Amino acid sequence: MIDLKNLVSLPTYTTKIPSTNKNISFRPFVVKEEKILLIALESKDDSQIIGAIKNIFNTCFSEKLNIDEMPYFDIEYLFIQLRMKSMGEVVEIIVKDPETNERFETEMKLENIIVKNLPEKINTTIKLNDNLGVVMRYPSISEFIEIEKHEGSRTEILFDLIVACIDKIFTKDQVITTKEKSKQEIKEFLENLPKDMFLKITKFFNTLPKVTYEDEYITPTKGNKIPILINSFESFFE
Repeated sequence: MIDLKNLVSLPTYTTKIPSTNKNISFRPFVVKEEKILLIALESKDDSQIIGAIKNIFNTCFSEKLNIDEMPYFDIEYLFIQLRMKSMGEVVEIIVKDPETNERFETEMKLENIIVKNLPEKINTTIKLNDNLGVVMRYPSISEFIEIEKHEGSRTEILFDLIVACIDKIFTKDQVITTKEKSKQEIKEFLENLPKDMFLKITKFFNTLPKVTYEDEYITPTKGNKIPILINSFESFFE
């Protein structure tokens, strides 16, 4: 008996993981996988969304990716590559002219996305002075989602993100892995830093790599130029 699933052959594509510049191959996701993701997105349940992304990554990419530890921008970028080859490379979007309040439909071409602020060589070590430094890591998807729904002030959100993303604290004589310390201990370490040292750490977060789409739409009526800036995961999936 013919197995109908075997009648469908899927192409294979190659892309790069932004943070490592390593090539990785993948296949498009199929309808049943897209359905799982759409249900998760509609639920707005963080654990369900992350679970759906894990499932798609595990089945579509040629090698296992640990998305719990990968930088968030890697996951965004790789997911958009999947979306392009699975659902098409163009997304319809609506832009609004701030001068006239008119709305216009235009296209976002996903092939033009970039990872903004991505350094040629990633170095997450920050020297605070001659004897003290920290090794940072980029936020994971779960940390990024957790921070985005944080209801505190921008200062509180940034502080919590820094606490979560300090990987090591080092001096000339020792290296302290933060997994061995409580969040409260790391928080107290930060609170007791001089201002100039703390600013060196916040600079790292103010320039985090981010998947971004930038373009410009010229209105057909008045020729007004409307800048387009999109860096929302949900917008890339529509």
